[in-house]
Amino acid sequence: MADVDEVAAGTMGKAEGSKVVPWAYLRKGEWTIFSEADCVALEACKDYAPVAVDGGRLLVSVPDRTLTAVYWDEPPCPVVRSNWIFESTSGKWIPLPEAEAVEINSIWATLPATETLVLQTPVIDHMTGIATRTGAAKTAAAIKLQELFAKCSPSRDLRCKSLHYGMAFAPASPRVVDHVVFVVHGIGETYCKKRLAHGTIIDQCHVLRASTESLLASHYASAATGHSVDFLPVDWSDVLGDMGDDVHALLHRIALDSMPFVRQLTNELLSDILLYTSRQAAVLAYVTKYMNARYEYRTLLYKANHPEFTGRVSILGHSLGSIITYDLLAKQGQPGTDDMQLAFATDTFFAFGSPIGLFLALRGNIHGQDLVLPNCTHVYNIYHPLDPVAYRLEPLIHKAASVAPPVRINTASGWRRFHHVVQDFAESFESGQKKWAQKMEETFKVFMPKDSDATKESTDDTEAQANELQKRVLDAMNPKTNRIDYVLPESELEALTPLSALTAHTGYWASMDFVLFLLTQLLGDPSRQGSAE
Repeated sequence: MADVDEVAAGTMGKAEGSKVVPWAYLRKGEWTIFSEADCVALEACKDYAPVAVDGGRLLVSVPDRTLTAVYWDEPPCPVVRSNWIFESTSGKWIPLPEAEAVEINSIWATLPATETLVLQTPVIDHMTGIATRTGAAKTAAAIKLQELFAKCSPSRDLRCKSLHYGMAFAPASPRVVDHVVFVVHGIGETYCKKRLAHGTIIDQCHVLRASTESLLASHYASAATGHSVDFLPVDWSDVLGDMGDDVHALLHRIALDSMPFVRQLTNELLSDILLYTSRQAAVLAYVTKYMNARYEYRTLLYKANHPEFTGRVSILGHSLGSIITYDLLAKQGQPGTDDMQLAFATDTFFAFGSPIGLFLALRGNIHGQDLVLPNCTHVYNIYHPLDPVAYRLEPLIHKAASVAPPVRINTASGWRRFHHVVQDFAESFESGQKKWAQKMEETFKVFMPKDSDATKESTDDTEAQANELQKRVLDAMNPKTNRIDYVLPESELEALTPLSALTAHTGYWASMDFVLFLLTQLLGDPSRQGSAE
């Protein structure tokens, strides 16, 4: 007769999986398990040569068990080889330390493959296919294993959902990264590095890549092209060291002792704006040098392995980073700016959360063809409607031109927000009323005084010329869509509370609507991504 515990327990069965031993690295308290292909490459390493992983962005020293970044500066991350993975009830996957895994392996290797193992901790065997069942451990080997499972390192802080011997790697979809996007941060990078656990430009690029992978799987799964986009951070916060001084340290020295938190924000966030306006040439030269070095290195490295790489490059600039990028692109081809000449042509410039319009308006007398960026094919100005820092660009082209509403970006889900449906209906009704009023005006035009009619014709001619100029500028700045200003769809909750403005300026990074729009403009999509608001 079967044991009562065994009858009540559920059989886990033999799991599908891979015989490849998982490898993982720890970055800022979070474990990331390498892809199956990367794990195979790490297992095959027999010398001290670093192994390129994560599409060539990272290098692993197998003997030292460390990981370093190729295109940005960051402290090395620890790497482990462990065929035992702890899955927590919160969804985290954590490799056991190698010493613990070796001790468990020494017992697991002695188990007969033909018998079902009964353990209190749910175990899924992906590597040898030993069937397991939850219940009270009976054999000496099972009791010893249960003791090791109970005291494994992750169990001290997390509840265990199951332990995995090996793992079922997600099937890899081969994609060619044929488009590199440099991401230029705004103010506060120094503050984020010193004061926050997350939020640096390197962290945000990790978020963009994760969102990209998710959207490629959900929206581009059937695409025959198999193309992808890579995001590389541009950290210009170290420009002070490049210039030989440390303004932030000096500001801390001369700041008043009162309100230390406010002083920190002023010294390490707001001072970046003054730093750029007072040392613009040095910042632009630093950013140019930074991007050129990484572009040339990546192009040589990537083309060596992927001859089909086209080398298309775009730039994504947030907040002050968008102003830096705009000023840099405006100087392409100008004489006397050799240290600001990029080694590549910019395919697309995405400004988001951008005060470019404010800066250009304050500089004065910049409009019309002055806005066109040389050596840049497409320009987009993307903003959240509640972002207190963002400004539009299209109305800056000519003050007499008619102002069209921004293009509203569709949601990643494809569903329209309810309040947008109501708003579109109201605007459609208002448009109909205006057309009716215009027809009535034309009907009674014969009764209007001649001088008034002449004045109106002169005004109409001026507006027509301004509109024609605006069209030419838009065609030059973005021949793909003939528009520049794009607005993200705020949620119903955001539309109802002004408090959403507090997070609107920093919320772009995690917005699937925002990332999907980037992908559709870079990779293409047969569906239309926006409609006039």
